[in-house]
Amino acid sequence: MPLAFIADPDCRLHEMGTAHPESPRRLAAIEDFVIVARLEMAIRRYEAPLATREQLERVHADDYVDAVFSVAPKRRLVWLDPDAAMGPHTLAAALRAAGAAVGAVDLVLGQEASAAFCCIRPPGHHAERRRAMGFCFFNNVAVGAAHALDVHGLERVAVADFDVHHGNGTEDIFRQEPRLLFCSTFQHPRYPFEGAGTDSPRIVNVPLAAGTTGGARISGGGAAQLAAGPGDLSARARAGIGRLRRPRGGRPCPARPDRVGLRMGHRAPAGGGRAPRRGPAGLRSGRRLRAWGAGTQRGRTPQGHVGVRA
Repeated sequence: MPLAFIADPDCRLHEMGTAHPESPRRLAAIEDFVIVARLEMAIRRYEAPLATREQLERVHADDYVDAVFSVAPKRRLVWLDPDAAMGPHTLAAALRAAGAAVGAVDLVLGQEASAAFCCIRPPGHHAERRRAMGFCFFNNVAVGAAHALDVHGLERVAVADFDVHHGNGTEDIFRQEPRLLFCSTFQHPRYPFEGAGTDSPRIVNVPLAAGTTGGARISGGGAAQLAAGPGDLSARARAGIGRLRRPRGGRPCPARPDRVGLRMGHRAPAGGGRAPRRGPAGLRSGRRLRAWGAGTQRGRTPQGHVGVRA
């Protein structure tokens, strides 16, 4: 089966100002990589559907969804958060982004695709149940995960989020959801300055010091220890990542998810004390589409992966 590549022109029209770092150029860079890496023959393209109110309200409060729809402007920018502004095309783009995650789940679980990659914006992992935040309006990967649980009837879903920032919105939405395991690797301390203190069997947060590398060895210390510095992963980090690691020697994945959703963030620039360029799970940020696609072809989970870019 092919790899589904889900995108939509509406996602390129969303603008938050010419100086804003979250720009349409991000999607153009991915499309350029598909050409350079000669992946066009390995993918099948799909247009993202519009998410419905029912799909959004599985993870967002209905009054919050009402508010987003009601403030959507026709001309100017309207700021919902210091980092998140709605323009004339933002609502359509946000609905396509969330709908892409739903479409990806349907394609993979309907066995029309071995895996799916959503090339979308605006991003979603900072959007909480009742709050827009950090470039995000609707939590795309959460909408897709809830669709897998409630519509397709999956019993266990895992969401793995690797980014320089913690996926606080996804944690907020699924904190009390027993059917979902959420794993987030992120630089700490860094915006949104959350996640390092979470204590839950369903949430595995891996705060990493700036400069941490994926090839680092386990450091000494207790289970709650944070990565102490460059080249030093904590035992807590290794244990968390191990819950989603590919089975070896016939042993099942400890979490045994029916489906894994990958929420992929933007690569931090080299230098400047930023987060690692190579994540602890071994996925190279600069080659996320190739590495992720190759992994799913080996069948890491029974039902395949769904990747949400941003």
